[in-house]
Amino acid sequence: MSWLLIVTVAYALNAVAMAIDKALLKKEVPRPTAYAFYIAALGIISLVLLPFDWQIPPGGQLIFNLLAGATFTAGLYLMFVALKQADASRVTPFIGGLNPVFIFILAWWFLGERLTGQQILGFLVILAGTFLIAVNFSGKKEVGRAFLVAIPSAVLFAISYTLTKFVYLNQPFISGFVFIRVGAFLAALLFLLSRANRRAIFQTAGTASGGSKLAFAVGQTAGALSMVLVSWAISLASVSLVNGLQGLQYVFLFFIILVLKDKHPELLAENLTPKVYAQKIISIGLIILGLFLISV
Repeated sequence: MSWLLIVTVAYALNAVAMAIDKALLKKEVPRPTAYAFYIAALGIISLVLLPFDWQIPPGGQLIFNLLAGATFTAGLYLMFVALKQADASRVTPFIGGLNPVFIFILAWWFLGERLTGQQILGFLVILAGTFLIAVNFSGKKEVGRAFLVAIPSAVLFAISYTLTKFVYLNQPFISGFVFIRVGAFLAALLFLLSRANRRAIFQTAGTASGGSKLAFAVGQTAGALSMVLVSWAISLASVSLVNGLQGLQYVFLFFIILVLKDKHPELLAENLTPKVYAQKIISIGLIILGLFLISV
């Protein structure tokens, strides 16, 4: 199967997961810690794949697996903090727009990748789109705070993706994937050290309504499938190319938001005025153009 097709399906699924995440964070998830915990912890289910390729990485390589997973959990937590403060259609393109920049820098230093003139042009276009989508025309201070949290989230995700590619360069896909998820799970356990976090995590599981539990299950299934497919694509192709094509995700997410806004406006509560429509369309267009330039 073509890695490009794999990536397209993966980002479509992730857009579904992100839309559901935003709805639940607004309605019934009191703390981003609880949501990040369950997503990272559920990754331990990947252990069922290990019998298909029973290999434990050597000690030195295992450290990279665990770090790739741990930085993913940390980035996930900060992303949910940002999502609770600002629109999903702003936060996710902002994080995803910065990811390729950070990944190219890390890949240049850690994996030996080099930039072409066209890729540099793509970076500049991405930065322009990222700046536009981050500009707050409403004057709401919480939006600015959300982006201050989103920047380190993008850095942590970039570290995780770069380490993931390094893992797949040195290990088979299944064992590499499983032990990365183990790292994410171990990092999630650190949330339990705080009494307030433990209360939020267990209360979230017990108080959510049936509809929210179903939405959570659907979102996590879509997110888990997306994670597997993205990891598979990274093992087959350049991590920069795979990550750069996140522009597809923002297209899917934007249309999902439009559909939900018409049928269930209470779910996402996106402030889609004509000015915001124009801002989102232009900024997403710039990000997609930039991602295209660095991907061809």
